[in-house]
Amino acid sequence: MEPTPVPTDHWIVAVKFVLIGTPTIGSGRWAWKPWLARNNKLISTIVEKGKALIEDINTHRRNPSREDTNPQIAWANFKMNMNNKAKKIEKQVKRGCHGRMMCLRKDLKEITNNPNLDKDNQIRTNEAFLANELAHLERTEGKTTKEKYGALHL
Repeated sequence: MEPTPVPTDHWIVAVKFVLIGTPTIGSGRWAWKPWLARNNKLISTIVEKGKALIEDINTHRRNPSREDTNPQIAWANFKMNMNNKAKKIEKQVKRGCHGRMMCLRKDLKEITNNPNLDKDNQIRTNEAFLANELAHLERTEGKTTKEKYGALHL
């Protein structure tokens, strides 16, 4: 913290943004994935809860007794809750994507082993569709991996 250019009884707080892969001391640290910032449901939840937090802090600002209501504790709880919500959404998305890819691989293997594959156009069409869908999901997963490692090496 530094003294402000204008004489006051306040100090400026400096904030430092760090890269995702920056090593830390102590227990592991989870970082938001870039694609979570594009999740509209998560963002709207954060905005909604953030507005409630601001209202709560403003209410307690008028009430000088801070024994049970501290803005720093409220902010820390808000950040922890939003990180937990983001982790939950990330797990759901990853689990859904991996499960879908496993099912597609299984179905593709069954179709490929079908003895009528060369004779039936419908089976070949289904095989092409499944292969295309699987390739799409693998590309999508590759993009999130690229984003993750791209952020590490800025």
